[in-house]
Amino acid sequence: MRGIRYLLPTLAAALAVSAGGFAQDTEKDQQAVMQFIKGKRSISMRDKGGDLFLSGDVRFEYQSITETNDGAKVRGSNTGIANHEFDVEVNLMLDYMADDTWASVKLEFDNTAGNTPGFTDPANNAVPRSWNDSAIALERAYAGYNILSEDTARLDVELGRWQSYDLFNSKVQFNSNFDGLVFKYSNNLEAAGDLYATGGVAISDDRIDHYMWAAEFGLGNVVDTGVWAKYSYIDWDTSNPFAQVVAAVDTNNSAKFRNSQLTVGYDFAEEMLDMPVGIYAAYLMNHAAVKRTITNNKKENKAWYMGVVFGGAVEFAGDWSVDLSYQSVEAQAVKESDMAGIGRGNRSNSVFDTAGTAGTARGEGNWEGWSVEALYAVTDNLTMAMEYETSDEGNKNIGGRHGYHKFEVEMIYGF
Repeated sequence: MRGIRYLLPTLAAALAVSAGGFAQDTEKDQQAVMQFIKGKRSISMRDKGGDLFLSGDVRFEYQSITETNDGAKVRGSNTGIANHEFDVEVNLMLDYMADDTWASVKLEFDNTAGNTPGFTDPANNAVPRSWNDSAIALERAYAGYNILSEDTARLDVELGRWQSYDLFNSKVQFNSNFDGLVFKYSNNLEAAGDLYATGGVAISDDRIDHYMWAAEFGLGNVVDTGVWAKYSYIDWDTSNPFAQVVAAVDTNNSAKFRNSQLTVGYDFAEEMLDMPVGIYAAYLMNHAAVKRTITNNKKENKAWYMGVVFGGAVEFAGDWSVDLSYQSVEAQAVKESDMAGIGRGNRSNSVFDTAGTAGTARGEGNWEGWSVEALYAVTDNLTMAMEYETSDEGNKNIGGRHGYHKFEVEMIYGF
């Protein structure tokens, strides 16, 4: 016992010395990292040999929205949810360009106007966007490297985050984050047209080891005719993301999407109509869809749209454009978290897969309607955007009847 009594203080002293040494090593490592970062910051842009660009925009937005389910109002008086919404938004973009490398960052600050501390949303008793993390979004953060640049051919690789719609083309899908690795190839094939290919793999949900991939190929101005075509494929159905929950049977359908989309268009020669005019059409199919009870034992897996665009790029004072389109999306056509286009409002945030019967199966899909989008540049920096869209249910036997209308006007100052 006497030996133990003398041994314990000795061990305690040794541990204290060891802990102190470990803390010192950790502190030294942190200091080394900070010195490295400070050293990089102290190098001037001229010495680095690259160019740094800062840009952004300030937006103020007004929306007037009406929505009904089976004839009952979802928004407006006596619903607890207003018809009118106001948003204040700021986007900041930072781009760095070197000889063969680059990096790009975009931060979005999107706040609901008029909120005060302590106010809660009566629909879900939650603190509104102005007072939680969703008011700030990291929309873009990636770095790139040029692998090949020869004549008109170019091959790049990029790693980080994009918005899917910045990589792939569609009016009804590609509306989610794409966090992963992307390859981009482009080449001018002279008389054949302008070829490009974009493809990559991304993390769908790292909490459950779920990944996805997508690719798109396109050919523009085919043989100098003004015709163009694009084909894309996106695969969310790479695995059962809830296999650890339901090991024997895959009852989860939120990832059952393997979508092909073909889009074709024609850009008229400007001298033909005294203005830029283009027409386009697209058809989409989800190859992973299965017949289900809530779809009345049918596959509701198709989407399509068509439209016409008047006017060109809106860059300088007096520039304008109008895009008129008709869109149709069936209930199983597009993954709900990736849905784009007109939509159906869905103020109640219903999820299609949680429905028990076809009559209650509401979500983001199963709609068809019209959209008109207009842009006008008041000055080189100030642009006004207006949009009107309306949709109804695509199939009244799934989720019942539904009506949705939205008018939006937005003032955008870019710098």
